[in-house]
Amino acid sequence: MPSRFAGAIFLLLAALAVSPVAAQPQIAESAIPADAPEAVRKHLIGLYSADAEVRGQSAVALGRMGPQAAPAARFLAALLHDEAMVDLRSEGGARRGSVGRLAAEALAAIGEAALGPLVTALEDSPAAGRASAALVLGDLGDKRAVAPLAGALKDKAPAVRSAAAESLGKLADRAALDGLAAALRQDESETVRWRAAWALGRLGDARAVQPLAAALRDPSQTVGAYAAEALGRIGGPEAVQPLIDAFQSGGHVREAVLQALVRIGEPAVWPLIETFRQLHAPGGGMTAAGAGDLLVQIGRPAVGPLTAALRDPAVPVRYMAACTLGKIKDDVAVEPLAARLTDDEGGVSVEAARALLAIGGKGIDALCEALRRENPTARAAAALALASGPTREPKVIGPLGIALKDRQISIRTEAARALGMTQNPAAVDPLLGALKDPVSQVRRQAAESLAIIRDPRAIDFLVPLLADGKDEVRYAAVLALGWIGGPRAAAAVIPMTTDESKVVRLEAVQALERIKDPSAASALIARLTDEDWQVRRSAAHALGPLKDPRAVEPLVAALKDENFWVRVDAAMGLHDVADRRAVPALIEALRDKDERTQLRIHAARALAHITGVDYGQDADQWQAWWLRQGGGNPQP
Repeated sequence: MPSRFAGAIFLLLAALAVSPVAAQPQIAESAIPADAPEAVRKHLIGLYSADAEVRGQSAVALGRMGPQAAPAARFLAALLHDEAMVDLRSEGGARRGSVGRLAAEALAAIGEAALGPLVTALEDSPAAGRASAALVLGDLGDKRAVAPLAGALKDKAPAVRSAAAESLGKLADRAALDGLAAALRQDESETVRWRAAWALGRLGDARAVQPLAAALRDPSQTVGAYAAEALGRIGGPEAVQPLIDAFQSGGHVREAVLQALVRIGEPAVWPLIETFRQLHAPGGGMTAAGAGDLLVQIGRPAVGPLTAALRDPAVPVRYMAACTLGKIKDDVAVEPLAARLTDDEGGVSVEAARALLAIGGKGIDALCEALRRENPTARAAAALALASGPTREPKVIGPLGIALKDRQISIRTEAARALGMTQNPAAVDPLLGALKDPVSQVRRQAAESLAIIRDPRAIDFLVPLLADGKDEVRYAAVLALGWIGGPRAAAAVIPMTTDESKVVRLEAVQALERIKDPSAASALIARLTDEDWQVRRSAAHALGPLKDPRAVEPLVAALKDENFWVRVDAAMGLHDVADRRAVPALIEALRDKDERTQLRIHAARALAHITGVDYGQDADQWQAWWLRQGGGNPQP
């Protein structure tokens, strides 16, 4: 709603869409009271000036007198429709406004004595004057204005009806309810309807809920949004269900409904939960995320009902409650959530565990305790939640270490994953023990977690896994060694470049690229002819940083590889090695026929880097330059 009178007057003038009208008061000048104070008489006479600036200055001066200018009220009210624009200067700076606007401001300053003249103007003035009078009556705060303003809701001019609705909202008198409800229901003007909705909200009367609920379906989203805001202001159980029903609407209405329900708070929680229970089915209209978002916005007042909903017979309701409590993150929910870790239906236990993780502190303690429970569902949920981390609190390491010996494979696996997520060196020892687990997926996960922690103590324990019978375990061991790095890790990984599994060979090449040990050059050169193109590509990429001269001829040969991306990485590798022996082959690569441009781009960059000159991707210029340097023709 407009909060400043001046801005409201401007909007009303725009709504009237008429040409500015200049006017003196429609009261004979002779009617100026002879007994009025001299200062008042002086400025009253100024209101009759043909000069709009003089009229405006006189209105401002009368307004500064406040209640002492009471004799001027009816004369100022007769100027409310004067739309002549004036520029006024004062100590406070320059300002521009209509004479009618300045008269309205003066009437507001005069106060109670202006009531009668304003009511008269509301009935008798031109439209601009009636609209201004309606606004000033709202600013006076006098309840005696309610009846005439309610009558103005039927004025033929939309701007007057709009101003009347706004002022009735400011006065907040329940006697206006019927008139505002009628305006909301049937006024043809969108502006009048949304102002009526706003005003009904200010009344705070539960009888307004029904018309406001109907207005949620107004063709205008603006009207619907203001109706939602009004229902949120009124509050109470009666206002909740219409808002929930309207939540499925889009645009501004949906956002306004959300804010209204949040404002209502706790009274909205159980109806939301109940509505979700009815509508959670596919196509039913309300998802767990939708209901949860509303409840999260409500916040702490929703915690009590949500903890009760954790015991609901319906699985989707329990799931939604756990998910939402994890987003609200209130310690009060820890014990009820911990009790649901044994709930083996519909993923409720896992969602409860994730909520405890999100809460942190006492929630983490509950998860650690759950890892020691007899109930396998609770142990599994706790391990899975901690594995989804990161959880870097040292207190989880001990319980997770115990979980590495759990009889269930999935729990041991998730415990190993969770230990890696801690990124704590204290987790290394229990993980080293898990490298000997009889189940391959546990060994693999332990190795992958050691890859995250990157502690050199793990190297000697990872090396035996390079001979493991499972590809996935050898892969994970190579991965970990590659991230730990160093000469010992490089020496262990180099033989894995010939592993029977292409996945292991690829990871070995990529691990050596990370380690960047010169001793790997020969092994990487050999992989340039691997049967798998991804291995060949990674080998070409890994050789560049080593800058080994022995790699030049094999990389030159790779520029003719059948796979485009191998050729691209060969050019990149030759860029890094920076050996002039590669120039002829790189010039020839500029003639590559593939429509993709990456090879030509990288070949040109390599040539410029190696030679110190730059002919871009022009193969003919490069060839001519190379011949001038005494080089031979690039081989076709």
